[in-house]
Amino acid sequence: EVGAPWEIRKVYDTYKKARRWYGKAGNYLVYQTKFYFSPDAGFGVVVLLTGRYRDAESITFKAIDIYQKAFDQHIASVTKDLYGGRWISDDKKSEVVTTVHEGSIWAVKLFLDGVDMFKLMEGPYPVSKRYGLWSTGRDDEFRIAFGRGQASGLCFQFWASFDPSYAQGFPIDLLLFEGVGAERKMKVPSVGATLKRVRR
Repeated sequence: EVGAPWEIRKVYDTYKKARRWYGKAGNYLVYQTKFYFSPDAGFGVVVLLTGRYRDAESITFKAIDIYQKAFDQHIASVTKDLYGGRWISDDKKSEVVTTVHEGSIWAVKLFLDGVDMFKLMEGPYPVSKRYGLWSTGRDDEFRIAFGRGQASGLCFQFWASFDPSYAQGFPIDLLLFEGVGAERKMKVPSVGATLKRVRR
């Protein structure tokens, strides 16, 4: 096996977030090639040129700029369809509201067994308006990035409070999704709740 180092360029997406693009180039006489892809963006661009014009790089990044907007819109639409909405348990004690904003998933409401978890977790400090959901790397599995209160200047409280509370053997910030379409559900294992999406 032989590996080669990648040329890496940072390109900003629709939401002004830098994405790494990995590429390779090749030139031979009158032939120029460029190949760039971004695992985060979910697509790649290949440019093949022949003749006097040799600037395959500028064509490549113009193409990326054009396609990036379309892919960002598509990803946001699919993400909203999969994870966005108002989710309520059958007993009405648990409710989660999630939104998609600038390509990221946010929780704006989290009541579990009748308890406002955002207020509980942030204590006396100002309650944030939304909390980011980050993927655990498993399909349809997310953790809520709770606030951690006022900073003390030491790192200990932050890494020690990464999993601040458990219930029934699960971290309280764990959200799981399953099913498709109208059968899609959110599960919160820490309270044993299954929530269904409420369509407006």
